[in-house]
Amino acid sequence: MKLQLSHIISFLIGAGIIGIILWIRSENDGVVSQSSIQEIVFREQEKLKQQVKNKINDKAGVADYKSKIENAASSIRNIASQNFVRGNSPDSVYNKKIYELYTTIDGARSSIFRNIYNAQQNSDDNPVSKELDNSFSNIDIQIFKFFRPLFDYFSQPNPSNENFRENAYKEILVSLNDSIGLKNRLNSVAGVMNYESNRLDILSKSIDVNIKEVEDVILSQNNSLSDVEKATKDRLLMVVVLPVFAIIIVLLFIIPYLYQGNDTIIKMFFEEKIILQVFTVFILVIAILLLGIGDKIKAETLGTLLGGISVYVLQNVMSNTGNSAKKPPEVNAG
Repeated sequence: MKLQLSHIISFLIGAGIIGIILWIRSENDGVVSQSSIQEIVFREQEKLKQQVKNKINDKAGVADYKSKIENAASSIRNIASQNFVRGNSPDSVYNKKIYELYTTIDGARSSIFRNIYNAQQNSDDNPVSKELDNSFSNIDIQIFKFFRPLFDYFSQPNPSNENFRENAYKEILVSLNDSIGLKNRLNSVAGVMNYESNRLDILSKSIDVNIKEVEDVILSQNNSLSDVEKATKDRLLMVVVLPVFAIIIVLLFIIPYLYQGNDTIIKMFFEEKIILQVFTVFILVIAILLLGIGDKIKAETLGTLLGGISVYVLQNVMSNTGNSAKKPPEVNAG
């Protein structure tokens, strides 16, 4: 019986078919479930990453709103330092000062309100947006508590009741003539703004904590996914790769048996130690690949080991070829 390439190919195909069968069986047993687990985790992480993005946007919104409050408080304090007592000022000059007071307070209020409106437009039922809205309400209540006549007078230029603006103007004059009381009211509004600014610092820190918690969840999921991947690889080696490895080793031992009637091939296998060389190289290569698949060997080390084995095999083949060429022909005695 001659050694033919078709026989070796048949052995390898048979081992491959057995490997496929074992793979399918392992998949049915739930061994190869890593891809489905990854899909679930990745979908969950997309939601978590979106949460982080939203929280970062919330933090930016809080910082912007806080900046608006601080600017508003600064403008309120600046105008509180002015003197609004009428004295001998003409009506035109005094009315201009009253209007300046109104525009300062309304401008501070409007800048904060616009910020809240934009935040609400970009977020539905967002707790941070609601918190900012509550903050604005607290400031707004304080503003209207002390300066309602100003808004009544300037925001309703043509009311149906002709006496409405006149009464509002009288209230303004009374309040502005009390310079100390006016400064106290303005400083009170600025104080509420500062209070809200400090409260927003706490809100911003809580957002940072929430972001860190979500990022920790993502990191934990990634670590768990790595553990699942490692466990899948380890079990896959036991269920699929090792049985195929054992089958191929058995086939290596069966090959000489198939050619037991051919003395030349048997001599080539055993006297020239071909079977030992093939078996040793095969064991080493499979062992290295198994360790590589199981992440027991780094990729750089894996390449170095396989390269070293390849060099050894080629040198050995070339050495045997050279020895065969130098071997003198046998002379028959006769």
